Parts: sequence; structure tokens; C-alpha cells
Amino acid sequence: RMADAAGTRFLRYDIYSDAAHTREWDDRGGRRRVTGNTGPTGQRTHTAYGEITMAAARNATGPFRDTVVVTVDF
Repeated sequence: RMADAAGTRFLRYDIYSDAAHTREWDDRGGRRRVTGNTGPTGQRTHTAYGEITMAAARNATGPFRDTVVVTVDF
């Protein structure tokens, strides 16, 4: 969840691995994203899509922020 600058108001959101918001990206139930070989560069790009529900955003005014941590196992 994102917090306002004072840390007193919060805004829930979900992160998805697809633009249609059908594949939620989370760590519940031990789910992991497996992508395979990265090729000769050793680099792999992943795009994340966020979604805030209209109900959550209705009373959200001003800036909100959060930090997303990604763990890479190899």
C-alpha cells in the first residue's frame, strides 16, 4: 500500500505482470515468476503494471508513494 507524506493515509494497489491486469504479481502461496535463460547479455527486463481501484482512489488526494522490493534468485 502507498502512504501519503505524513504516513497517515494509505492507498491500496496491486501489481500485475500484464497490461490487462489478469496476472497478479505477488508472493502469496509461494508463486514465483520464472523466465528462463537471459541470453548472452545476462540482462532481462520486466515491466510491472499497477492498478488502484476506483473505490480506493476516490478519497486519495495529494501525493502517495511506496517502495517495491524485487528479489532475484539465481
